[in-house]
This record gives sequence, structure tokens and C-alpha cells, in this order.
Amino acid sequence: MGISKLTEEQIYEYDVNVKFYNNTRVVVDTEITPIYCTACSNQTGGMYHYDGSRYGQVGTVICDVCHAEILCTDDDNYRYQIHLSTKDYNRPLHTDQEPGNRYRKITLDFSALYLLSEAVFETLTQKGFDLSELGAYTQLSSINHLVREQYARPVPELNLYLDSKIRRVPPVVLEWYQILNELEIAEFTSLTT
Repeated sequence: MGISKLTEEQIYEYDVNVKFYNNTRVVVDTEITPIYCTACSNQTGGMYHYDGSRYGQVGTVICDVCHAEILCTDDDNYRYQIHLSTKDYNRPLHTDQEPGNRYRKITLDFSALYLLSEAVFETLTQKGFDLSELGAYTQLSSINHLVREQYARPVPELNLYLDSKIRRVPPVVLEWYQILNELEIAEFTSLTT
């Protein structure tokens, strides 16, 4: 249980688990996550191994930008979302930079952030992709491989992001973004633009 920073080599070892229930409901259970610091409003460098929690307590991360302590918690179930907050997240913020941000807390919902939802898989099926080979429990890397194999054309390697707060995602998710971008299933922003 816990959370720890990964080296650049280690980020390729972790995947995102995807569970399909009755071929309709999708549940994400990830082992890798980015971290966002609400104290300085920056994504920390690198990716983190998310090894679950004990009674909802995942652990702490020190922001490599402002050195604030980021408390990581979850719902003590699947690793489908993580709550990130600074130590005093219940205290209202009064800064000129972020007048709309009342609390120092953010939740990363991996289904939304990683675009692993029922609607996305339904759109893939409507576009003619046969996902029947996928088991009830699979990994995103296997989904990427299956879709690339059926697409049978090169997919441009672009550095894409979906959420302006999280501009770096795990490599397996970035590959998924590239596929969805090529198939025009979702709109992304490129770091090069």
C-alpha cells in the first residue's frame, strides 16, 4: 500500500487495468498516476506507482515545485480515483491568481482523465472495431494493441493532453490518447502547439 515516485525506466512497467462488467460498465483500476499540487497549481514531475490504500490513506508526496506535502487518499476500493490535497485543504484560499479555487483539494477520476468510459468503447465499436477479444479484465496496453492491429495504419506519436492541469500522463495512456486522436473520438491539445 502506498505511493512512490517512479524512475523514467519504471513508468513503462505499469499499466492501467480495465474491467468490463456485462460488456457495458467500465471500471478503471490503475497502478500509475500523475500528481497535481494544489498548493502551487502545478503537476509534479514524473509518474507515481499507486499501490492502493489502507483505510483510504494512500500516502504523501512532496511537490518537486513548491515542496508542499500532498496528501493522497482514495475510497479504499479500486484505484479508480485519487484525492490530492495539501495539508490544510479545508481552509479557503485567498489569492489573486486563483479566485475561483476555494479549497486545496482535487480528485483525479481515472475513467475521465484516461478516457476509459463506456461511451468511448461504444464509439470504437460503432467505428467497426471488434473488441470481443477483450476479457472482462484486461489492461490498457492490450486494448491499445488490439485497436492498432485492427486499424492497420500508423498512428502519429503526438504529445497530447486532455486536461490543462495534467499535461503528462503515463506512456500507456499517451498511446491511448494518440489512438483516440487519430480516430477522431476525442479532442486533445498538443504540447507542441
